Amino acid sequence: MKSILALFLATLSINANAAVFTGKDVQFQYLFPCDTCNYGNSSNGTYTVGAGVEVSNIADFMGFLDITEESLTLIIPLTTSRL
Repeated sequence: MKSILALFLATLSINANAAVFTGKDVQFQYLFPCDTCNYGNSSNGTYTVGAGVEVSNIADFMGFLDITEESLTLIIPLTTSRL
């Protein structure tokens, strides 16, 4: 459930003209268990879009979010096991 919520919120924050993101600040918030509750074990905050990954901890030290001129990459493992 948490993975689906993160994907939904990340998708909502991206507008149709992604090329304007480089050098701009974006805000990431992982809301769980309700739509007004910031999840404490997530890298909630403001990030400047540039080269590399913007958010390296979607939730529980797993997953990342990378925003580029052409794409939004959101990777969240389907397993809860850690290496």
